[in-house]
Amino acid sequence: MKIFYCLFIVICFLINHLPAQDSIYHRAITWDKTISEFRKEDAKRDSSKRPILFIGSSSFTRWTNLNSCFPNHEILNRGFGGSHASDIIYYAEQIIFSNKPAQILIYEGDNDLAGNMTVDEFLTDIKTLVRLIEIRLPGIPIAILSIKYSPSRHRYRDKYEAANVMLYEFARSKTHLTFIDVASLMIDAHGNYRKELFAEDMLHVNETAYQLWAERIRPVLTNNNTQTK
Repeated sequence: MKIFYCLFIVICFLINHLPAQDSIYHRAITWDKTISEFRKEDAKRDSSKRPILFIGSSSFTRWTNLNSCFPNHEILNRGFGGSHASDIIYYAEQIIFSNKPAQILIYEGDNDLAGNMTVDEFLTDIKTLVRLIEIRLPGIPIAILSIKYSPSRHRYRDKYEAANVMLYEFARSKTHLTFIDVASLMIDAHGNYRKELFAEDMLHVNETAYQLWAERIRPVLTNNNTQTK
C-alpha cells in the first residue's frame, strides 16, 4: 500500500509538471548526468552507514567543506546547482531513499521562485516532497532551510520572504520538521545585505557565511555516528 501511495503522489506531481508535448519530466535531461555520477559515488559508499543528507541547489553544492564543518556526523552532500524542489521529487529514489539517510536537510526555493513559479506552487512542491519522504521514511527528522536573500536576486526578495513565512508555518505543523533560518544571517538589523558574506557574483555565499550557517544547523543535527541500516 505504501508503494502504491508513493506512485500516486509521483504521478500527480508529473501531471502538474509535464508540458503537454513531453512524455517524461521535462527537466530530467538537465540532471540525468549529474544523478548518474551521484549513483556511481553512492555505489562506493559504506551502505551500513546512515548519513545526514543535504539535498538542494547550489547553496549546498558549493559548500565544499561541508563534512569538515560537521566532523562528528556522517554527512552526504547531494546538492546540485540550479535545482528546483520538483527535481528532488523526481530523483527522490536515486538521491534520497537509496542512501537510507538518518536525517534530511533541504535547501530549495532560490531557483524555483526566480522563475515564473508562485510562492503557493513552490510550497506545494515542498509539501509533496515532505509527504513522499514521510511515506517512505516514517518519522525521519527533516530540516528545511529558509531561502537566502541576495543582492543578485533582490527583485525576488518579496517572494522569498513570503515563502519563508510559509515554510516556517509548515514546519511548525509537524513534530519531525524543523525550520532553520539562514536568511536573516545575510542581512543586517536594517535589512541591508551583508555583502561581506557573498561571493563575487553577489548570489552565492562565501566561506564566512557557511561558517555562520553551520552554527545555525549544528544544534539541529541528529547523532548518526553509530546508526546503521
